[in-house]
Amino acid sequence: MVFIQVYPYIFDVKLFLGGDNADYYLLANALASGEGYINTHLPGLPPANHFPPGYPFLMSLLMRVGIESITAMKIFNGVLLLMSSYLLFHLSFKLTKNKILSLILGVLVLLNSNMLEYSTIMMSEISFVFFTLLSIYLFVLCNEREFNLKSPYFYLLIVSMIILFFIRTQGIALFGAFFIYMGFKKQFKPLAVFFALSLVAILPWQIRSANLGGSTYMKQLMRVEPYNNDSKKMELGDWMDRIGENTVRYVSKEIPNVIFPSMKVEYKDRTTGENIKSPTSYWVVGILIIVLALLGIWSSKEYRWLFLLLYGSTFGIYMLWPQVWFGIRFVLPMAPITLMFAVFGIYFILQTLFKPKTPLIESNKFALVFALLCFVQIAPIKALAEKSGRPHPLNWANFLKIGEWSKDHLKGEKIVISNRKPGLIYAVSKHKQAGFLYTDDRDAMIKDFKKNGVTHVIFEQLGFSQTGKFLFPLFQKEPEKFKQVHQFGAAQKKDQNGNNLPPTNAAWLYEFNPEFGYQGTYTKGLREGKGKYIYRDNSVLTGTWVNDTIVGDGVLTKADGTTFTGKWESGRKNGKFMIHNPTNNQYIESFWKNDTVNVEGFVTDEKGNRKNAIRLR
Repeated sequence: MVFIQVYPYIFDVKLFLGGDNADYYLLANALASGEGYINTHLPGLPPANHFPPGYPFLMSLLMRVGIESITAMKIFNGVLLLMSSYLLFHLSFKLTKNKILSLILGVLVLLNSNMLEYSTIMMSEISFVFFTLLSIYLFVLCNEREFNLKSPYFYLLIVSMIILFFIRTQGIALFGAFFIYMGFKKQFKPLAVFFALSLVAILPWQIRSANLGGSTYMKQLMRVEPYNNDSKKMELGDWMDRIGENTVRYVSKEIPNVIFPSMKVEYKDRTTGENIKSPTSYWVVGILIIVLALLGIWSSKEYRWLFLLLYGSTFGIYMLWPQVWFGIRFVLPMAPITLMFAVFGIYFILQTLFKPKTPLIESNKFALVFALLCFVQIAPIKALAEKSGRPHPLNWANFLKIGEWSKDHLKGEKIVISNRKPGLIYAVSKHKQAGFLYTDDRDAMIKDFKKNGVTHVIFEQLGFSQTGKFLFPLFQKEPEKFKQVHQFGAAQKKDQNGNNLPPTNAAWLYEFNPEFGYQGTYTKGLREGKGKYIYRDNSVLTGTWVNDTIVGDGVLTKADGTTFTGKWESGRKNGKFMIHNPTNNQYIESFWKNDTVNVEGFVTDEKGNRKNAIRLR
């Protein structure tokens, strides 16, 4: 009843703006159509290796029976949330034998606005929650049967765990907890079967991934700056810094926020870019949740070590996450279990303090706790419903409009658009897409564009640092390679004094042509050595570049054949230049300073002998 009332109220039909959800949908389409696990939106249809195939596989099962719409996929996640609530109820009942307490926990999960929001998004979080709870519940059933190899629950557990791993590699934490617990219980034969069958299922994917160059997530994990291909590899000091910063962030921001969505958090100051410290109250709530959850785990005598192992391994992985992977997305799968044990902890404290003759769950004291926990969820649910009714933010709306415009106005099978969110733009444009390298090496970026057959590039103002750090400098340094085709949101605005204001929500579509601009050698991403620069008007500058700038003797040939021969200093014409116009075979001696010609010049013969003076401007 709670789900039926709340879910339609907060349901958001809009396409979620995270690029991953579009990628998941495209991968599911490829699987459903029999094309294999490939990136159908990328040039050359390369094999997919960034995301594990579990969640796209689940979506593809629906597609194979004709359920293909994005809305249907969102509802599928909603169903998984409802089933997760049901599983949490049964898991709690197994641990406490208290039906009312377990029912309360199931309701609280359905009232958590973070869980509700992700249940309307085509992302893997809710499916990971479901198979985590299913695996733990099946493990408890198997433990009650002493891991009987003839029990169907044992093999259902293995299947569930394999699916969990293929949804998120993070599932390895639960594998570790299960294996160690079974070892403590001396269930060596079931452990061997569990390990062997899981290995047989998982190993082919790992071999495939290794043959494709390894997991991109692992490569990012091992870099100080995961979104910079030029970044150095992590060292011991870097790991310690990362663990320290992550500990602060999880305890003071994400753990409080994931359990109490009303506790909104901010990470960076929009003006200075510096980290924003959490208020003391957030620290108190975060620490209190951890303490209560640990107390709740300890009160579950039979399985305390199992869940301590699970928390230790899971949060051990979280500690290694790059600091830029912030937000509740990564801790969300642990939210239902954390909530369950935190409530167990509260219940244990109240039971110990008051020692009631009747079950505490029937008392007004615990009813008050439950009412308070429900009450604090009302405002976030209302805010989520309001968000679902609002259009996309203007910067994102303009970004998507560029994609929609390209669908109607860019024709041809060879169109390839490079941008920060290729999956999203493919969803609205249907043209092939490509990302861009996160490197300062312009030569490498241009070569990568050529390799992928990039014909167009989208510049946006979505706030991603990679666009400003890597893509925009390429545009600044190689402007001739880019020609504006269309834009949304870049209309000139003025302040109260009449001064022009820069756009803040715009998106631009540029044609990319590598045949224009600099053609020559690069050293460490900078122009170096003999080369030429081809302008859009077909003028050509030939010479020698040093440290990205033309220096010394050079020749500028205009489109009509007129040549300017002389010396460049710091990229500018300086000193004597001979101008030859082939149309009338006229030679002119001119003098320049910082690209500006002197008014006095001379007509000469082809050997440079002066004939008469001439005014050049």
